[in-house]
Order: sequence, then C-alpha cells, then structure tokens
Amino acid sequence: MRGTLEENFNYIYKYSQNKDLLDRTQLNKLIKEFKLENKLKTDIRKLSGGEQAKAQFIRTLLLNKDYILLDEPMASLDFGTRELVEEKIKLLKEENRAVVLVTHDFIQAKKIGEKIIFMENLELVGIYNPAEFFNSML
Repeated sequence: MRGTLEENFNYIYKYSQNKDLLDRTQLNKLIKEFKLENKLKTDIRKLSGGEQAKAQFIRTLLLNKDYILLDEPMASLDFGTRELVEEKIKLLKEENRAVVLVTHDFIQAKKIGEKIIFMENLELVGIYNPAEFFNSML
C-alpha cells in the first residue's frame, strides 16, 4: 500500500467494481471506532504496525463481501482493539457471512470460532467444534 490512509480508502471507491461497498458514512464510523481520524493524512508506510492492521481490517470490511479471509488480523493490535475486531467478526457471523480466521491464539479461536481446523507442520490434524477441540487438548 502507498499514499496516505485517506487515499487508500478513496482508491477502493474510485477503482472497485464492487457495487456493494459500504457507504462513506459507514467508513467514517469505522475510522472513528478504530481511532484513525487523526491518521488520515499520514503516509500509510509511516503508520505503526497496529495502525496498519486496523486500516487493513477496515478495508476488508469496506468491501462488504459474504466471504472473508483474515490472516492473523489481531497480531499487532492492543487489547482494546482486539476486542473491537472480535466484536466486528461476531457481527459478520450474525449477518451470515463466512469468516475464515487464521490464528495461533487458542483463546481467540475458542472465543469466536464455530469450527476449528487444526494444522501442524502443514498437515491437517482435524476439524473440530471448539468444545471438542479444547476437551481433546486436556
């Protein structure tokens, strides 16, 4: 990503052929919720890792897709922002969207996962519901 944070968000509106994008009011609400209002004019490369992760998550939500793949979206986020992202993921699930979350955080997987696909050394170990998975770990 290049340019300012604001330019990155505007790029999606300008070039996306997706007709289901969130409107700008919803985007502004997300920017406020994730506390990025004062970063809009900042070059994206100068944002902290956590700020970049927030921006990437907002961009994902902005696309408003039915299927969402998140690869370690909370890796560089503080506790409060992690909770906000978890809330947003739960809302996506309530809207019947499919969310695939890649994480190394077992607590997070237990908290928000409906199915756990456990892999080790690039091999599929099994597919579990959270209770079954964590009972088998004891």
